Amino acid sequence: VEKFDSVLSREEARGKLGLPGDRFLVGTVGRLEEQKGQKYLIDAAGRLSRDGRKVTLLIVGSGREEDRLRDQAVREGIGDAVLFLGTRRDLPELFRAMDVFAFPSLWEGFPIALLSAMAAGLPVIVTPVGGVPEVVKDGVNGLIVPAGDPAALAEAIWNAHENPVGASALGRAAAATIRDRYSHRTTARRIMEVYDQVLGPGAGKGSRPWSREGEGS
Repeated sequence: VEKFDSVLSREEARGKLGLPGDRFLVGTVGRLEEQKGQKYLIDAAGRLSRDGRKVTLLIVGSGREEDRLRDQAVREGIGDAVLFLGTRRDLPELFRAMDVFAFPSLWEGFPIALLSAMAAGLPVIVTPVGGVPEVVKDGVNGLIVPAGDPAALAEAIWNAHENPVGASALGRAAAATIRDRYSHRTTARRIMEVYDQVLGPGAGKGSRPWSREGEGS
């Protein structure tokens, strides 16, 4: 969790990364594959653009769908507003530069990229697939839209744009969720609680609970 705490302001992060400072930046991180649903995000941005509502997409990752996605952005008339950033190591700075994190997957396991964005305090817009609903509760610490629904995705993005106070509150709640459930301290405490439940109070302290008498001598 601490890895995604940034001392940079949003403006400083954008300046450092050479990203536009005056646009609403919607980011996503993942392989450029059909599964990840980036085409629905581009479709959503195109719908917003045609209504005069401008956003810029930051698409982080690489994969076999990249050429198709680039072509789609051009067809949507937003080729200059979709930035393909490739595989990156500077995710904390990129997260800091974003206004919203979108996760439009069609199917998933337990997505680390989403957890990382939440840890960074970003408001997240997700689809209810795989393990996502275990972490994101609609309207509490994120927004949930149906998978494969670019119209709903566009509406959620613009709602975040128009309600920055509410979006910021969702981001804070997202970060709190990760701190409470996935920080090293929380994980260690839960392990100790399991030891106590299985082996009796205090089993999680001192010597290894699985060692037998005479081992390690």
